[in-house]
Amino acid sequence: MVMREPLIVLAFTGVAAIAAAGGAATPSLGTAAASSAAMAEDKRGELLYRDDFSDPESGWEREHEAEWVKEYLGGTYRIVNVEPSQVTHAMLAGREAADADVSVTARKASGEDTIRIGLIFRATGDAFLEAAMRPAGQCSLRVVNNEPGAPRRRVEFVPCPAARVGDQPNRLRVVVAGRTAVFFVNDARVAEITDVNVGKGRFGLLASSTDAPSDVRFDDFEVRRPSSSP
Repeated sequence: MVMREPLIVLAFTGVAAIAAAGGAATPSLGTAAASSAAMAEDKRGELLYRDDFSDPESGWEREHEAEWVKEYLGGTYRIVNVEPSQVTHAMLAGREAADADVSVTARKASGEDTIRIGLIFRATGDAFLEAAMRPAGQCSLRVVNNEPGAPRRRVEFVPCPAARVGDQPNRLRVVVAGRTAVFFVNDARVAEITDVNVGKGRFGLLASSTDAPSDVRFDDFEVRRPSSSP
């Protein structure tokens, strides 16, 4: 799915932005997560799906258009937005869930620091849950509903001290169980929704442009069974 950057979206309810304290080891694109992630492994749920994007037949969308590109590139997945104020969604075929622990490492290869980079979950029709960050150091966790007649409100970002700015890689993770969703950036809990009103759906990645084109790279996508206490 590709669309112009919307000015307004469905507001999320019951959101608490949580200031991050401390820091985790820097994740590197295309390599194993560092020691902090290894220490947390036993607290995570069962691994259900993993993709390091080394296989171009693993099920992610591949499109080369004048306005956007979705492709596998050198062991990563790449989304390019050529047109200004554009959002591109890249979906994984054949997999969906209601509850899951989903994560990916992402970085900006080019573009402004105000672009949006993130994960999509429970995508069905024009409604989905979105966990996103800006390379400038802000985060957003929200339910988006673009269906006709749905209420709309402007997108809101909050400061995200855990985010590494500029072109540095960040580990994005969203844990969804029932009506609760929790967003982590580099192992720091940064936002929570307690009234998620979209059900079972597909997984996806997203990237946007601003006035300038953007190029975003993703690696090490994982889906796990959510643990009892995210």
